[in-house]
Amino acid sequence: MIRVALIAALLCVPMLAKADTYIFAGGAFTRIADGGAPADIPVPNVVGEANFAAADAILEGDGLDLGAVTERCSAAADDEVVGQDPAPGAIVNLGSLVNVLVSNGVECVSSGGVGVRLRGLRMRGL
Repeated sequence: MIRVALIAALLCVPMLAKADTYIFAGGAFTRIADGGAPADIPVPNVVGEANFAAADAILEGDGLDLGAVTERCSAAADDEVVGQDPAPGAIVNLGSLVNVLVSNGVECVSSGGVGVRLRGLRMRGL
């Protein structure tokens, strides 16, 4: 009888939760919003941050996690965040991953489907 009462109590925990209540489930604490569902939050804009560590700090402060960090050719400064997915303002669950694109500080020129990496070289007349 005690076992049945304990199971029933554990199953009711999410239904009794109020806004800003944290429940340990699946190995992590999860914030529960009204109605017992994980909170939906907007993704902050991290494009333009000096590096992915700065983006990670912003995401962590908002309850999100840094996902994949991918380099790409860009005239932006080396390691500057030049893109993100999901886009800024998208609504996601607390703890969701945000992937970022960072500049490798190298301009790329494509000719005939072949990408050429140029570092520190300025081309004139193109």
